[in-house]
Amino acid sequence: MITKQTIRNYIESRTGLLLNTKTRTNDYVFARCVYAKLCRDYIKVNNKKIPKLHISKDLEINHATLIHSLNNIFPNLESYSPEHFELYTNFLNEFNKPKKTYNELLKENETLNNEIMELKSNIVNDINFNEILDSVPKDKLELFYFRIKPIAKMLNSHITN
Repeated sequence: MITKQTIRNYIESRTGLLLNTKTRTNDYVFARCVYAKLCRDYIKVNNKKIPKLHISKDLEINHATLIHSLNNIFPNLESYSPEHFELYTNFLNEFNKPKKTYNELLKENETLNNEIMELKSNIVNDINFNEILDSVPKDKLELFYFRIKPIAKMLNSHITN
């Protein structure tokens, strides 16, 4: 689930800026704009978009400044600051992984369950063979290997034919 903190961490880690720093330099203005837009796109409060007032309080800016940013800066962000627009699109690409359909998930679940069952049977077979191997006296192991090799070879020839 995407939270305001997830968005904030993403932007701050990639820009190296603290979003609530009191400055009007372009880097900060554009980074806050991206944060506000992502919050409006992803964060819901009572099944509605997060209020702009909540975002402005998080950023410690006036809500009118935030409205100006969303209405005037973001629509032109690609031309003002391509790197900040890329930050926005990278977030979308990273967090909007295509969702699998119910049927795809069922098929994947079935495949994984089959794989688990096969691995479990291999474990049981390995345990049984190890028990047999452990029961052979140490001084008779060479004879055991000498006799088991032709049996394995014979079984493999029957499988391939």
